[in-house]
Amino acid sequence: MKKKVSVLLLAVLFVFGLAACGGGNASNPVADFLAEYGDELHEEFDMLMGGDGNVTLTAGTGNEMIFTFRFNETLDAENLELILDMLGSTFEFLAAEFQEEIELDSMRMTVRFYDADNNRAERSFDS
Repeated sequence: MKKKVSVLLLAVLFVFGLAACGGGNASNPVADFLAEYGDELHEEFDMLMGGDGNVTLTAGTGNEMIFTFRFNETLDAENLELILDMLGSTFEFLAAEFQEEIELDSMRMTVRFYDADNNRAERSFDS
């Protein structure tokens, strides 16, 4: 009886251990996509933003791609929001394109702009 309880306890601990580490081999399709194409995308986004700052692309949770751009100059939150407004349709288009390319049911692209003084604007685009 003690042996059965010990085996059961070990099995439960094993299952919780797998759940805690995400099953060991769970994959994030956005992270996989960025691992394969991240360098090319980085160059494209740098050109889109005029090469006047620092571009970072990361995978968020689930089907989210996070695009962060740090401007080299000081703007304010209002100007950062205006830039997001001007580029909004571009990021909506890109979210739809990435969704199709990665073969996801839905995709979220979160865009974060910072200026030299760490003023921030953020918006998410869903497809």
